[in-house]
Amino acid sequence: SSKVYFRPRTFDEFVKVGSRGKGAEFILHWATRCIEDTLRNRWLVDVRSDTFKELWTKVFQRLAPIDRVHVFHSNGSRTVLLPKLCGIQFSVLHSGRLQSIEYGGMVSENQRLGTLVGLQHGLVLEEISGKSVVDKTLLVPHGRLTREPGSQEISVAVADLRTPPLFVYAVRDDLGELHGQQDRLAWLYLAQLHAMTAHPLPDPFLKQTGTARALNLLRGGRCRGNLGCPSGWASKAAHRALVELSHCSPSRKLWPPGVNLCEINDLQDHPLPALCAHDGFGFLAKVLLQESSEAAIVACKKPIQDNVDAHIGDISKRSYSRSRDLYGADARLLPGDEKTALGSYLHKSPAFCEDAELLRLRSVRLVAVPALDRRPIRVTANLRTLLLSPDAEELTGVT
Repeated sequence: SSKVYFRPRTFDEFVKVGSRGKGAEFILHWATRCIEDTLRNRWLVDVRSDTFKELWTKVFQRLAPIDRVHVFHSNGSRTVLLPKLCGIQFSVLHSGRLQSIEYGGMVSENQRLGTLVGLQHGLVLEEISGKSVVDKTLLVPHGRLTREPGSQEISVAVADLRTPPLFVYAVRDDLGELHGQQDRLAWLYLAQLHAMTAHPLPDPFLKQTGTARALNLLRGGRCRGNLGCPSGWASKAAHRALVELSHCSPSRKLWPPGVNLCEINDLQDHPLPALCAHDGFGFLAKVLLQESSEAAIVACKKPIQDNVDAHIGDISKRSYSRSRDLYGADARLLPGDEKTALGSYLHKSPAFCEDAELLRLRSVRLVAVPALDRRPIRVTANLRTLLLSPDAEELTGVT
C-alpha cells in the first residue's frame, strides 16, 4: 500500500528509508489515512474525532491552539502531546482523568485559584493524597497578554509563544502566593499576570489586589536582583516584559499642545479599570530598565533602548503625588524609587499640586469650544468652571 514517510526536521546523517520505514519518525498510511509514530509504536488520533474534541474543548484549549495538540493512542491507552510547550505530555487514565507525565499532578476539575481571575489560559494541576489535595501547580503559556476594556477576560497569545514557551508556578496556600521558577523572567511575567488580571477588590487567595501584588513583585529582588543572569540586562524578553508592564499605567499629556489647558489620558480606552491602572507601573518599569542599562554599560555593551516616556511624564508624576496618600503601603513605590522617579514632585502634597495648577491655570480661554462646533466665546474664565460645565462632558478623555 502507498505510504508517506516523514523524516525529522533535522538529522546528523542521511538514513535511507527502508521497506519497513526505518529512518522515518512518522508514516502516513494512505489507505487508512492514519499516521503512525514509529518510535513509540502509537497512532495519531484524528482532530475531527469525538475523543479529540472532548479533550481539546474541555482542557487543552487553555494551553494551545487546536493544531498544536496531538493525541495518540496505543493498546487502549491515550497520550496528549503539546510539542510547542516543551513537549509536555499527559496520560488519559481509565477513570477519565488526565495526569501530567512531567509534573506528576492530575488536571484539577476546579481551575479557579482565587487569583488571576479571568485568565482564559493556563492549567491547574493538583497532587492528591488520600482524599485531600496536598499541592497545586499552575502551568501558564508565555505569550502576549491582552484584555479588552471593560472586560475581566484576559487572554494569552498561545498561537505566538515566546521563549521560554511555558512557565510553572507553585501554588503556595500557606503563603497565599504563586511561587515562580528561579528565573527573573518568570517573576516578571507573574507580575504582568497579576497586573493584567487586577480588579479593584482584593483577590480571595492573595488577600490583596492584583495591582498591589504586581507592584510588590517589581519592588522585590526576584525581579531586580542578579542582572548578570540569562534573564538580566541582556535579555530582550525581560526588556519587552518591562515595557509591556509600563503600559499598565495610563498615558497622560497636556492638551492642547503648546497651550496646556488641561490633561488628556487614555483611561477610557485602557484595558485596566481606572483604579487598577496604577501610575507606579511606568515608574517602576523605568527604574528597572535604567538598572539594566547601567549594568550593560558596566559590561561595556550598548543598552537596549526603551520607549516608556508617555507613562512617566510630569503629568504622571503629578497624578501619583496627588494619589499617593490614598494608596496603601503595599501599593506605593519604595522611598528610593520614589526619589528617583518623581524628583521634585516627591515632597509635594496633593494640596500643593492642586494649588499650583490652579494658580498657573486660573485664567484660561475657552479654546475647547470651537472644537465642539460651537460659536467661539471670547471671554476669560476659570478652569474649574470650564470642567464643571455641561460642555465638559463632550470633551472625551479630558480630566
